[in-house]
Amino acid sequence: MRLRAWMLSMTLFATACGESKYEDEDEDEDEDEDEDEDEESPEDEWEEDCGDICDRLYAEEECNIQRPGRQRGELLAHCNAECTSMFGVSGEVRSEYRPDQYTPSDRSVSFTNEAEVELWMDCIETTACAMLKDGYCAPVW
Repeated sequence: MRLRAWMLSMTLFATACGESKYEDEDEDEDEDEDEDEDEESPEDEWEEDCGDICDRLYAEEECNIQRPGRQRGELLAHCNAECTSMFGVSGEVRSEYRPDQYTPSDRSVSFTNEAEVELWMDCIETTACAMLKDGYCAPVW
């Protein structure tokens, strides 16, 4: 019985001694490394947001906007290129840029900065597909 108690106490002692005061720090470092790997750069997040918005416009399971003579892949690529090209371009939204208002199809609209793209993204996210097809949230290529 004493031998068993002694062995148990030695096991507990060894376990307690085996834990380093640095183990918690090592675990914290591992967690930090995992978090760093999971974090996206602002540019990656921007590209993902652009992709999501362009998918909403042109994907079959979303708004499925089509343009005569243009393939879906071409529309998606053009949308993504226009959107991502404005990452990091500073500036204010021009007073004449109003994506929440109807824009005739013969009027060309382009972005001049990131703020306009953000406003456009918000418009695309919150506007019904039928309205997007009919001239709201321009540009819709």
